[in-house]
Amino acid sequence: MKWMSDPTSRVSPLNAHEFGHLGFKPGQWWVHPVFAFHDGIIDSPDPLGGITADQDGAYAILLTNSDESSAHNVEHFTYRCHPKDKGKFRLMNAILPPKQSIRVLRSHTLRSPHSPAAGVRYEGL
Repeated sequence: MKWMSDPTSRVSPLNAHEFGHLGFKPGQWWVHPVFAFHDGIIDSPDPLGGITADQDGAYAILLTNSDESSAHNVEHFTYRCHPKDKGKFRLMNAILPPKQSIRVLRSHTLRSPHSPAAGVRYEGL
């Protein structure tokens, strides 16, 4: 709440509801999802991850725990959606033609050989 009351802060779910990199570079890292939320790359500080989405589409995915069911390499993976994630239908729309680029972030809690040792890492589009 303190961050949201600061006029210079980027904390707002609306900042994350834009397509593209938003000025972030692949490999950028945060110690906790709350700081990624603070910087505006995702719309929720929830450490359980999920899809950043609104009525216009899906913008980002924070992969945690068992969200990555298979990964052939860093760029090609299968995402296992959370059953109660409201953004899952927006994600399906985003991957159908015309395709939109979606930001992918991996958490250290992700059970994957590609997860960071600690914190949250932005992987790119």
